[in-house]
Amino acid sequence: MAPRIRTIGSYATQEKYSVNFFGEELTVTVTPDPSVIGQWIHDVLSNNRFSSHPLVVGVGVQWTPPAYPDYTFVGVWNSQDARKLERSRHQLEIDDLLDLRKYVEDSSGRRSMRGCSFEVIVEECLGYRGVRLDREISMSDWSAYELCDDQILQASIDAHVCFKLGVKYRLWKV
Repeated sequence: MAPRIRTIGSYATQEKYSVNFFGEELTVTVTPDPSVIGQWIHDVLSNNRFSSHPLVVGVGVQWTPPAYPDYTFVGVWNSQDARKLERSRHQLEIDDLLDLRKYVEDSSGRRSMRGCSFEVIVEECLGYRGVRLDREISMSDWSAYELCDDQILQASIDAHVCFKLGVKYRLWKV
């Protein structure tokens, strides 16, 4: 089943979408405004303050040249994403950065997937077939005032998959 997206809210500082990813409904916020991101972080921390379970958050970054606003989506897929976040106008800092490719294993638990593609890791580790990051979308204009649905879907799936892998492999213990 191909992921589907629909708009659920449009505001001055952000757009809200619902993404259906293999039957899971994800709520996605798209914003160039650092205060929206700050509020999201505050809300997540506040809503989870009494949880005994470690907080795992996936952050995906779609990069534009410094002259343009950055759109940030709430895994860090690789260390380049963390450096981009630190250099962006949002100036988000990542404490415990993990390149997920170094920690995931095949379904038998015997083979490292360090050199595998996003698509192979997602299928082998999470069972989602056909999920990939499209290079053309990755290289598209992320500075556009309105992102297209394909951009929002790709960034959303990237962040969600990284979150799922972080939880599955209990990466807070690394």
